[in-house]
Amino acid sequence: MKKMYLLIVLLVGVAIRTEAQKSPRFEAVASSDSIFLGHYFQLTLTLENAKGSRFSTPDFGADVEIMAGPNTSSSISIVNGETTQKYSYIYLLRPTHTGPLHIPSASIETDAGTLKASPLDLRVLPNDTGVPQPSVNRQSEVFRFDFGDHPFFDRFPGQPAPAEAPKKKRPVVKM
Repeated sequence: MKKMYLLIVLLVGVAIRTEAQKSPRFEAVASSDSIFLGHYFQLTLTLENAKGSRFSTPDFGADVEIMAGPNTSSSISIVNGETTQKYSYIYLLRPTHTGPLHIPSASIETDAGTLKASPLDLRVLPNDTGVPQPSVNRQSEVFRFDFGDHPFFDRFPGQPAPAEAPKKKRPVVKM
């Protein structure tokens, strides 16, 4: 009889935990809401808390040039027993004309049904002054370590080796 009560309590606990899981979400985010003509921007489509299939790419048409993508990334995060799963499709896009830019919605099929990301409206500005594309420093400060004064660790990859001081010649004394 005790085993039966334990089984019922366990099943109720699993049911409550399953119910408490977050609902799936699919969203689109642009790296900027205004872009200079000739510059690129990043469009990230992220699916959270669901497994997706049959990803439908937005129809970009002639408004943008696809420079890269879709690149994918996935992550799982567990914080205090709460699991969040994310799957992202990332595009690098460059607009082809100035004015308003409409990015249509994308869709993906999940166990919860078909989810659609909301469309985005961006603004493409003329680049008459020739403002250069800002560079992105992908090397994070998080991964830099201080190894003290050891000569092997004095520089980071890509940095030139420090110039060596010329060695002083000692006078030779014959005996």
